[in-house]
Amino acid sequence: MREIVIKHSVVRAEQQSGEVLRLGKISGHTVNGAWSSWSSWSQCSRDCSRGIRSRKRTCSNPEPKYGGQTCLGPAQEYQECNITPCP
Repeated sequence: MREIVIKHSVVRAEQQSGEVLRLGKISGHTVNGAWSSWSSWSQCSRDCSRGIRSRKRTCSNPEPKYGGQTCLGPAQEYQECNITPCP
């Protein structure tokens, strides 16, 4: 087995300055997915009399890897907009 040495400046981990982190296998650890931030709302589909707008997010913060769980919940939301009747 090959030993991999990663200095603290390369890896985010709980360690003191100057400490060397020694790892065996670094790939294959389960990574659960998490949602990105929501995008801005799209433009309303109508100027009046009830339109629809939407926003999106992706399961990429991080993406699930090595059998990790995917994100739960919707990737897209919809909302009514411009509900005032047209003249």
